[in-house]
Amino acid sequence: MWIACTVDAVVDGGDHKIVTGSVDDAWHCEANPLTYHRRVFGTHSPS
Repeated sequence: MWIACTVDAVVDGGDHKIVTGSVDDAWHCEANPLTYHRRVFGTHSPS
């Protein structure tokens, strides 16, 4: 699933930024998802 958004607001959330947006478009593709874990990007497939 890919989602294209327009950013509505960016607010401070402690040591993070919280981003809210409005969905402009969405579509489904058959690729493995991009994940972020322990400061590393990767792909994982269902087991």
